[in-house]
Amino acid sequence: MLTNLGLRPRALVDSSSSFPMRDSPQMLSVSTAGKTTRKKVALKPGFSPLDWALLLRSGENLSGVPHPRMYTMAEVRQHNKRDDCWMVIANK
Repeated sequence: MLTNLGLRPRALVDSSSSFPMRDSPQMLSVSTAGKTTRKKVALKPGFSPLDWALLLRSGENLSGVPHPRMYTMAEVRQHNKRDDCWMVIANK
């Protein structure tokens, strides 16, 4: 039954293959000949994922505008220059 599913019993698995495979992401980052190791990026204070999560929960308006505004199609049509183009997508 195991062979029907494409599985092999443990006794038939090649013992020369080991987990994790050589050069796989699961291996420890060890510098080898010609390969660079993964380097961590230092984050400035206030930019860690926890800092962002706290900022999101703070209740502050993070959008950069005081409140959303509805625009008429006439207002959108006025912004038709190459450096000032507005778009309406799905009538929103």
